[in-house]
Amino acid sequence: MKITRKQLRKLIRESMLDFPIGFMNRLSQSFDTELMPGKGANRVLKITKHFDDGCKVIIDFAFLDVTRGDDLDLYLSDLSTYDSNNIPNPDCYRKGYAKTAMNEFLSIVDQYDISVDLTAASQNKERFPNRRLVQFYQDLGFDYGGNPNKSWVEMSRDRKSDDINEGYLTDYAKHSTMNLGQVLRHLRYITDLPNTPKLEAIKKRLRWLVNDLYYTITPGQWHHTQGELDELSQYSYGDLLKMGFDPDFADEVLSNASLE
Repeated sequence: MKITRKQLRKLIRESMLDFPIGFMNRLSQSFDTELMPGKGANRVLKITKHFDDGCKVIIDFAFLDVTRGDDLDLYLSDLSTYDSNNIPNPDCYRKGYAKTAMNEFLSIVDQYDISVDLTAASQNKERFPNRRLVQFYQDLGFDYGGNPNKSWVEMSRDRKSDDINEGYLTDYAKHSTMNLGQVLRHLRYITDLPNTPKLEAIKKRLRWLVNDLYYTITPGQWHHTQGELDELSQYSYGDLLKMGFDPDFADEVLSNASLE
């Protein structure tokens, strides 16, 4: 049977959407990823973020329907912190690991314009009352309706297509500005490197220039958490350019910021 070009495009698109491969590949750069059994058009993933002291954060989520097109939605079903033996351990709590893992996860989610739903329901209401859990998710950009003091609260985080231009591009521009300062420093002092012959200095400066030019062009979201990018937002473009150009100025600014 002969198929039309339109039907062929649909088949290709549906086979690609059988699982959001690009999203999973990006996740695998920052997390251990595991595809779990799912029903119908659902796809269930477990991702794990490991930390140097052996603690880890596990995030379970399911894609609600990967066959609908580009509008991907996921449901975050579990967020847990464990020690190296997969046991909940107080030694791994209150270190910011869950927030770090979620910030990194949501930064990738935003790159693929995915909405997230969840039910905030604390499993240990004495240690972590549900109102605090709701606030935790609010700080990550989730909204809710109704009473936040209930034992369970439905929350959602919209895809960023509506406001991504402002937030995403501002983060991109500020990150690029600081790296551009580093590029300009290498150009300004192309032959000047302490205790280094001019030819060798040029070679080193050019290698560094290419590296910093790469980070000037590529989005900061590729290699920074949203929290790290948010730290840049407090500085003007002029300060960021100078921070990249002048390491001494950068140390002074960052030192003053840590004292505030």
